[in-house]
Amino acid sequence: MSDRVSVDPVIVTCAVRYALGRRSYMPGLMRDALIDAWGDLGDQRANIVEMIERHLDESDPGEWVYNEPWVEFLRTRSEGGRVTGRPVVYVAGPYSQGDPAENVATAVRVASLLMDRGWAWPLVPHLSHLWHMIAPRPHRDWIDLDLALLARCDGLVRLPGASAGADGEVDWAVEHGVPVHRLPLAWSSTTALVQLRSWLDGLAVGTEVER
Repeated sequence: MSDRVSVDPVIVTCAVRYALGRRSYMPGLMRDALIDAWGDLGDQRANIVEMIERHLDESDPGEWVYNEPWVEFLRTRSEGGRVTGRPVVYVAGPYSQGDPAENVATAVRVASLLMDRGWAWPLVPHLSHLWHMIAPRPHRDWIDLDLALLARCDGLVRLPGASAGADGEVDWAVEHGVPVHRLPLAWSSTTALVQLRSWLDGLAVGTEVER
């Protein structure tokens, strides 16, 4: 005889709505309950994820300590008791044109968002910036390394900004059948993130996506 208690998906959705924004232990409790019941929530799962993502978009940075359980849930959300697979995406964008340090920071911000939301595993070639400072290598070595890594990715996210190197990576990806998604200048806007999420979902389930 099972000790598992049946759950009402609508009631769970209402409980999540109530817990969002609470500055207490409630988000942590709700996260644990969601992970346990995720396989029983059916169509409400999409509504729950959308509510959490919207809440995180609208939250102030100072609320991070209370939002951490929601971020953790998005990282580890389950489908039928299994953690959902994430595509591996290559983050291509400006590096040497402009301020290299700021370009690296932008790439890391985008990559962090992908990981925080649980949308994808990002590969950030800009991080060779530090490697090159410690042990410089010929420019060609970095190009060859980047393309070798790109060949192993499920998709490429092109950051906004002029970059001959990133354009070359996009051309290589298109030629070799690696899907490409171009982020607009306002890449953190709700519209841009919805489009990015939809594209990544297509990669995750292996559907045909626009290149």
